[in-house]
Amino acid sequence: INGTAMGSPMAPAYANLFMAHLWKTKIAPNLPITPIWLRRYIDDIIVILDDEDADVPLKPFLDSCHPTVKFTVSAPSKAVPFLDTLTHIQDNKIHTDLYTKPTDSNRYISPKSNHPPHTFKSIIYGQTLHLRRICSQNEYFLKRAAELASHLIASGYSRKEIAPIMTSISNMDRNALLKPKKCQVSLVAVLNEIEGCSGWNLHKLASSTSHIYDSCLLDFPSNLVVAYCLYT
Repeated sequence: INGTAMGSPMAPAYANLFMAHLWKTKIAPNLPITPIWLRRYIDDIIVILDDEDADVPLKPFLDSCHPTVKFTVSAPSKAVPFLDTLTHIQDNKIHTDLYTKPTDSNRYISPKSNHPPHTFKSIIYGQTLHLRRICSQNEYFLKRAAELASHLIASGYSRKEIAPIMTSISNMDRNALLKPKKCQVSLVAVLNEIEGCSGWNLHKLASSTSHIYDSCLLDFPSNLVVAYCLYT
């Protein structure tokens, strides 16, 4: 059996782990080119090359790395879509603008639908914040925000709701929005003082799975365990 079930909540995690392993063991060490800049997100890869490397055929190499994983390769271009960005170089700097597929309907939940009122404000806020992060230049952001506003209005939202939220986000510092958040790990622990329960010591659990937590620091009291109860 190859692959995983469509729609499974675990499928993205499987795909990410698998592609990370394939990338580190087969693809990255054997690339037939030396890219100026390269980024990967699961199975999407973007590469900036010198002109002399632009004609090197990458697809045959990538397809040879695994018998069931096949890639599509876009022709070299000054601007390429990557995820939901249109990435291009201007003045020797990488810039990003919003990219949407031609099939995107640009429709949003109707404000007349039976949802809590804060849901509709969150849609405006979340979509506009998304643009603020993606658009590397303010002119891109203003253009995409105007397009978003027209799509929201077509879906039944009012300018009175949209304008203050978009104005607030337009005043936010994009660099601050792009800073990664600190890693946080939350674990639920139960004291092993319940009759009929068995448990695993959290120190053992943490040490055996420390590779999962990367740089996150775990510090547990010595008497803390993860417990489970057996009911018969």
